[in-house]
Amino acid sequence: MIYVRILNKTEKGGPMTRGLIFATVMVAVSALLAMSVSAGEDINNVFSAGIVTGFSPELNSELNTGVHDTAKARDMVQNIDSGSDIARIRPTSIDAALMLIIGVGLPFVGWIMHKREMARKVAGYKTPLLKSYQYSFLLLWIPTILLIGGWVYQGRAFNMLGLGFDGTWQNWMGLSIAVILSAFYMWQAFRVKINERIAESVLKGLEGEAGIQDIAPQSHTEYRVFQGLSLSAGFTEEIMFRAFLVWGLSHYMLVIVAITLSLVAFTLAHLYQQTVNAIIRVLLMGIVLTAAYLLSGSLWPAIILHAAVDLGGGAMLWYAKKYEQKSVV
Repeated sequence: MIYVRILNKTEKGGPMTRGLIFATVMVAVSALLAMSVSAGEDINNVFSAGIVTGFSPELNSELNTGVHDTAKARDMVQNIDSGSDIARIRPTSIDAALMLIIGVGLPFVGWIMHKREMARKVAGYKTPLLKSYQYSFLLLWIPTILLIGGWVYQGRAFNMLGLGFDGTWQNWMGLSIAVILSAFYMWQAFRVKINERIAESVLKGLEGEAGIQDIAPQSHTEYRVFQGLSLSAGFTEEIMFRAFLVWGLSHYMLVIVAITLSLVAFTLAHLYQQTVNAIIRVLLMGIVLTAAYLLSGSLWPAIILHAAVDLGGGAMLWYAKKYEQKSVV
């Protein structure tokens, strides 16, 4: 996930784009939360029923839910005959192994690779960017394919991973907000392309952001590959960290603890961005994406917004770098 600052020239060093986007997102999330509460749902349990039952209307019906009570729903699940289809929502040893791979293994491997790359950089022979992108594709897709394979093998429906869309007002609200915010972010990227002053502002914002500069595309080919990587991250990271990890962990602990641990794993997987400011931005966006998923009841709004942030961030970096190269010439 890449989140690029555009500095407001009229306000010394003020992060205009970051402030606007984040304020808009938080207002939207607050509106969803307020509407959920106004609909009579307990504020402490807004997230609960969907996670326990995998956001499946069929399972909700068979479990007689409409009940937003985690403990009660979990008790119902545990009392279900192990031979029934509903029992498939329980985590298994396969799920436990996948949670370990995604929650611990993925951030650990990513960090080791990052440290090795930093050592190579110091030694003066940095890995070609396209090769680094290839490693990133593998880190994203290998665990995701394993996850999906295990999910299918155990006979579960994909809507239990949040990939359904039932047409509820929460679904449509979440999707609408995601599309609006995505369009806004892409518009910011377009402004970098057409406005040299804004391109200069992006370059200024990148000062001290070594981790982001290291992964910024430098050629047209790299930019195209980066776009594919952005789409991949939007899909795979949301399935792994937002849907699967929260779903699995919530069977063993309080939902809020499961959410917190998934956010920690997600943030640790982005330590390659190096600076404290960059890591905080990743964490904050992770919170927004988690809220978008859990409050809308569908993973698609989070996938769309995540992909748009990465695509928009990559576009800003690319257009700013092109301006920089043009200025040097």
